[in-house]
Amino acid sequence: MKNLVLLDNQKKPVCIIANRLPKALPFFEDALTRDLDNFSDELKISFPANNEKSKLITEDYYILYPVNDKYCLYRIKKVVEESSDKHIIEVECEISVNTDLLMNLTAPTKFEQTSVETILQYILGDTGLTVGEIDDFGLIDFNISSYITRKKALVDLCNQLEAEYFYSYDVRGATVMEEKVNIVKEMGSGEISKLFIKERDLDSVKRTVDTTKLITAIIGEGSVNSEGNNISYTNMQISLPQGYVQQGDMIYSEEALAKYGVDGRHIIGVNKDDDARTGLELAENSLKILKAYEKPICTYEAKVLWVKEKMEEKGIVFDLGDKIFVQDKTMSTDLYLQARIRKITTSLSNPEKDELVFGDYVRLYGRDISDIERLQEIIRDHENVWNGNRWSLEVESDVGAIFPNGIGTARVKAVVLKDNKEFDPYGTILTYRWTKTDINGEPSLFPNGESEIEGKEIVVNAQDFDRQGTYNVTVEIDEKYIV
Repeated sequence: MKNLVLLDNQKKPVCIIANRLPKALPFFEDALTRDLDNFSDELKISFPANNEKSKLITEDYYILYPVNDKYCLYRIKKVVEESSDKHIIEVECEISVNTDLLMNLTAPTKFEQTSVETILQYILGDTGLTVGEIDDFGLIDFNISSYITRKKALVDLCNQLEAEYFYSYDVRGATVMEEKVNIVKEMGSGEISKLFIKERDLDSVKRTVDTTKLITAIIGEGSVNSEGNNISYTNMQISLPQGYVQQGDMIYSEEALAKYGVDGRHIIGVNKDDDARTGLELAENSLKILKAYEKPICTYEAKVLWVKEKMEEKGIVFDLGDKIFVQDKTMSTDLYLQARIRKITTSLSNPEKDELVFGDYVRLYGRDISDIERLQEIIRDHENVWNGNRWSLEVESDVGAIFPNGIGTARVKAVVLKDNKEFDPYGTILTYRWTKTDINGEPSLFPNGESEIEGKEIVVNAQDFDRQGTYNVTVEIDEKYIV
């Protein structure tokens, strides 16, 4: 584990923060909380006030703190010294880039058909922050109409893009080389690769079905326009999706009426809309509200039995924004959910306080459940690794992975390791099955015309693929597979 480092207000190292080094500043009760709902990233940490090095802790100093084995930089915003039974210093910090963005203003300007990278460069200005990872959003229009903080401009940009942002750091030793702002369509891993099961990973799962806001129809009421008339769609013929009907100033859902209507009568809601400028816009806004409330609102809450340190021992690493599966077969009907990690709290000094909070729950039905079953099979395939019987698979090449100028031949060998020692060195015990994909990730045939070949070792020629080829090997061990 990386040590924590205290830096001065010029971001120069002051001292090491650690509990196992004799001359370092000890710490306790640290808690790092990262929240996707408000993009906050805050650190709380305590120190013994009677330690000589505690006198070095000052407002606006910094702490380098490891997050998933990479350093992030936190600026000290609040220092509280308490003299009681325990003489301690409590420190509150926030991610440093956030402070830099809040302390600086950006001038009004207007962008037309401009890349997000260029817009972000303008927003960051002379803060010393740099542009990091940017997903492809194409060219956009963006307007900064008044003087606002650079943080507000960043938030407005991401809201327009329906994107998410995060900060990252290039740290060498204890020196911060670069502080980056990243904008992506969605944080976290794209693939769902984690499964939480009730009674194994979850303390409880709660499902709430709420019909208090349910409506089957809606009436739109607009504001008064410049001519003194109420904006309305009553006398307009609005084109609606199938299953929705206009009846004068009312729009209703046929399905909702059939399921939830009271003796064939509507449950009517009213949309008082001061923002709509036309009757068509009023109808569109009203339809959106109807779609949101034409069914009971189902909410879910899962309390996780999770300790980061123990999960990492099993090779399981979580990050903010990751998608996960939740399974609970103890409910009256089997419950399968997809969710997202919206909040993570971790502690280096007290891992038992680690906490995950899920959100964006979506209930899964039918074919979607097959993804969970596939994930369960993968988990079963890796049980040996989790239980200490550690199998792994490596691929070795006698010439590396690149053929200079498209010329050459390589002998590629699969090496199975059991507890870091090679198992089956002569390829006489296990079955090795090789497949190949091209530069586009599509399946590709071997020179003999087969889509799969067997053997511990294969020969690869530069002429066997165009520009790039990926070779995959699968090995069966005790009716399980490692790839």
